[in-house]
Amino acid sequence: MIQDSEKALRKKRITHAIMMVVLILVFLAFIFPFIMVVVNVFKQKSDIMRDPLVLIGSKGFTLENFPNAMEKMGFWRSFGNSLVITVSATILTILLSSMTAFVIVRNKWKACGILFGLMIASMVIPFQVLMVPLVSLYGGIFGVLNHRLTLILMHVGFSLSMAAFMFHGAIRTNIPLELEEAALIDGCTRWKTWWRVVFPLLKPTIATVAIIRVLFCRRKNCILSRLQLRHFTEPIHQTLV
Repeated sequence: MIQDSEKALRKKRITHAIMMVVLILVFLAFIFPFIMVVVNVFKQKSDIMRDPLVLIGSKGFTLENFPNAMEKMGFWRSFGNSLVITVSATILTILLSSMTAFVIVRNKWKACGILFGLMIASMVIPFQVLMVPLVSLYGGIFGVLNHRLTLILMHVGFSLSMAAFMFHGAIRTNIPLELEEAALIDGCTRWKTWWRVVFPLLKPTIATVAIIRVLFCRRKNCILSRLQLRHFTEPIHQTLV
């Protein structure tokens, strides 16, 4: 009995050791490119081409790569464009989707049910199906692709359905109707009821939507920027890719 327990324990330790070795090797395989970037970023191009694995180049450490790269790619301009587009699209998405969800939840109109159903149905359409036609439409027909506002509206349009769905569930399950009725009795309009009573109670959902939308905007900025590159005649409108 004791021998069987010792064999099982020894087998478990061996298995654990093998798993740790495999995980360490996988970790090193994934982290190696990042280490190479960190090592070579402080070396000159000639040293990188000569021996990329050497920790210190023949001319020592250098910081010239950072300002040169930022100047060539217009980093601060691109960063500013990405920041404006992401923040604007996220704020608009939160405001419009929360208002839409509030109207749909609190009104029993048939049109609200149809609209909500269409919004849910639109969520199953992959972004990749729409991005090329949209870029061709905005750039080829309307000629408005080279504008920040166009990209902001694209992000809001793609994000509205999912955000409205999340706010719909939060308002329906977490916000009692009695609070809104009390606000109406106190003299609040529907607009003030949404802004002063409903919207402040949606903070957890707002935070969730904001995080998802920021990640969504950054990922879609990369895709749209590559697709729109041939339409970017002014560098001021380029974003970080």
